[in-house]
Amino acid sequence: MSNTVQKMLSGTLYVILAVVLVGAVILILPVYWKYVTMQDENTRMEQEYRTLREEQQRMLKEVHDLESESLAVEKIAREKYNLCRKNEQILIYK
Repeated sequence: MSNTVQKMLSGTLYVILAVVLVGAVILILPVYWKYVTMQDENTRMEQEYRTLREEQQRMLKEVHDLESESLAVEKIAREKYNLCRKNEQILIYK
């Protein structure tokens, strides 16, 4: 082969390689961004799950205490409903 034909083939090969690489980037980039977005969403949802799980555990403990301990019921009655025992006074600070 002559030197000129070899240079043309080499140049054409580089152009084809560049087009293939650009095409690959164009095809892969949206998928990659979607993957990153989904990973972020997954992380956020896992954190929300842990928070809700902790809230559930706290509420289950509170229900158990209310069912089994009269002091817990008394505490709720005093704090939430401002109830008191006979001959007690409630002081409200503002």
